[in-house]
Amino acid sequence: MWFSSDLIMLSVTQEYLSKCVSQVLDELGFSHQGIKERIRFDKKISRASDTVAKFLYENEMIEEIIAGSVSEGIGLQYCNDLDIVHINHAVICSDNTVPGNDKLSFKIDLNRAPAGYTFLELVNKGRESATYESFEYAVVEKERGRYYLSSKLYMSKKDDFLIKNSFLDKITRFKKQHGPSIPRKFDHFFVEEDLLSHYNLTDKGIDFVRSLPCKLDNKILNAWKSRDRKCGWPGQETIDHVMSLPVHVVPVWTGELMMTSAEDLSKWMSEYMDMLGFGQQRIKERIGFYRKFSRAIDIAAKYIHTNDNIEEVIGGSITEGTGMQYCNDVDILHVNHAVICCGSSTENDKVIFKMEQKRAPEGYTYLKLMRKGTDSKTYESLKYAVVERKRAEYLSSKLFMTKNDNFLRLIKGTFLYKITHYMKPYGPSIPSYMEQFDEEGLPSSMNLIDKGMDFVRGFPCHADKELEAWKKRNRNCGWPSQETIGKVMSLPVQVVPVGKVGSTDEDLQWRISFTMAEVLLIQSFNNTQTKVFVLMKLAAKHIFQPMCSNISSYIVKTVMLWQAENISQNEYCEEKLISRMMDAFAFLNPLLHEHFVKNGCFH
Repeated sequence: MWFSSDLIMLSVTQEYLSKCVSQVLDELGFSHQGIKERIRFDKKISRASDTVAKFLYENEMIEEIIAGSVSEGIGLQYCNDLDIVHINHAVICSDNTVPGNDKLSFKIDLNRAPAGYTFLELVNKGRESATYESFEYAVVEKERGRYYLSSKLYMSKKDDFLIKNSFLDKITRFKKQHGPSIPRKFDHFFVEEDLLSHYNLTDKGIDFVRSLPCKLDNKILNAWKSRDRKCGWPGQETIDHVMSLPVHVVPVWTGELMMTSAEDLSKWMSEYMDMLGFGQQRIKERIGFYRKFSRAIDIAAKYIHTNDNIEEVIGGSITEGTGMQYCNDVDILHVNHAVICCGSSTENDKVIFKMEQKRAPEGYTYLKLMRKGTDSKTYESLKYAVVERKRAEYLSSKLFMTKNDNFLRLIKGTFLYKITHYMKPYGPSIPSYMEQFDEEGLPSSMNLIDKGMDFVRGFPCHADKELEAWKKRNRNCGWPSQETIGKVMSLPVQVVPVGKVGSTDEDLQWRISFTMAEVLLIQSFNNTQTKVFVLMKLAAKHIFQPMCSNISSYIVKTVMLWQAENISQNEYCEEKLISRMMDAFAFLNPLLHEHFVKNGCFH
């Protein structure tokens, strides 16, 4: 199952790819203006956070600022935590600290520490005994009579203001410390639009880093300032600004430093995809919801068409559980059971087309009219697309696509009819979208606004030969299971109106579609397989598709189905997510180098 001989030419320049990627980033909010607006907003939030911290700590020496990717303007709402830096100005760390200072003072010792690190030797407990007492638990004697502030012990205490607030205390969950950060997340709770929901803190949370102000003799900064720069960046104004900014020390020790392995990165990515709704449970919930919604759509279609032979089902990525709310359209498959396409049939009441596959490209068929059926209305509704060719009558896929009988067009005068707009047909699909409107309802919850629907019509057909060949295929990895194979064999198959591009008699060809079987097979993936599929679809959309429009999610699905048959599901585990992605890229790589990708079907 999966590949036929459809070739797609692929040629792209680096400049063109760069423009495509840049446009995608602009749409995601990373235009120059979008970044500036986020930076300005987060500066205001940072000042507000500092004011709240001073109030809750009842200490003007405390400063809290928002840092990290959010303050840089490059944060991703659903990927980045909120970084808060907590600075205690009642303490001073300096390389020329002398006893007698009013503040709790530590001397910086750079000579014996690794590059970029320092030891902090206690030289003065300061005038405020409460300040020293709050640090005493982390002060240790390392040499006779010489005391140092231990970063490891300092990290053992959590003293941010959040845990002093009763409500936040109940919903805050601390995670394992990482470097100088004390990460935490908030339990999910129902909130209106407020700070927590705006920053996506439920499910993501905060990285809380405590630091101490540090005064150097400018040796390090001066070395950076006087560095030879050939490209004119940064500008002199920026350099002067950097020289005036404060420096801090944060509690992390070299034992914590390590290279991130592919396994660690895989686990991290898998966890974030869980947060984005691609955990096994959320996928099952979505599949269950759209299965019910599909039944409701079918009932509505039968009622509006006043025809029980009409079946409409929701297909595509949202029924597979891999759909992304802001990226995927809703795919609707319209099947007319008053028509049958087969090798031979005794169902005299139906319109019967004979499938002629010998002359057609692999995965396609011609539909030769054999019987008009007993219900004249059915044939009359298809007559406009029937053409004579080679002394026989065939159903033309090209002419069939000139008519649009989406049920939304049948409810003239209604609200949905007025706001629905149809676009140029693409393949077997008639895409549509709905105008923006203010009411909260089904179109907004289904994300039909700005995204819309892909409406595909088809007829039931017999594909016993293809299914039997697929069933008997040699499989070494145990996927799909015999139970899944049995279910696939019982699922209906359709023909849809599209021919192989560039072939002879393309206008008469219909593609054999195993949509329902493919949905079932994707649903049988384990969680890591599903996540790899989602990531590969994103790569196809934002990297490959700008090069060639035919490199679609359907091609990616084909690759994933082949990979699933050839790589054991045991190898699709959380810590190997990146490795399996690399396998999928490697599968495509020779095809891309040869400038073609093959289209897929049950062959």
